[in-house]
Amino acid sequence: MSDFVRIGDESELGTLPALPPGTIAERAAPDGHIWRYVSVGRPALAIRTVLGWAQGNVWLREQELYYIQSKRPGFVTSLTDAMAEVLARPLSVHENSQDASTIYFLADANDLRASGLVQSRRTRLVDLVVERRRVLGGTFLRIVHFSPTTRNFGGRQLWP
Repeated sequence: MSDFVRIGDESELGTLPALPPGTIAERAAPDGHIWRYVSVGRPALAIRTVLGWAQGNVWLREQELYYIQSKRPGFVTSLTDAMAEVLARPLSVHENSQDASTIYFLADANDLRASGLVQSRRTRLVDLVVERRRVLGGTFLRIVHFSPTTRNFGGRQLWP
């Protein structure tokens, strides 16, 4: 069973302490909808320092998790674990050449395969894009893209 926290609004996502990947944060919107976010870990300290990120977690909306799983069935064994690994141990981190408000992480699929996280034998690289999402009362880090890729689409290299 995943850990669970209840939040009042999205700004709280940026203030929570580091939580294990797979932790669910749930908020009830004023219109009655329930929004769930899934923690997917965070970058290693050296990367967070370079990026100036103090937040304890990177988040993914639950409906986006299901969307990625539906578009890439069989790509990874655990989406949140694979994302956590890319965040913690990427090959490189870049400015995103397609959107200046996001950061582009690139990982070697062989490393993820060796950890049992990537099932696809043809995938060479995996990329992940994190947005620093501004909301009323603060910011939080949110994954907006995760996919196999054939090359580095990032801009200026920020790390290592």
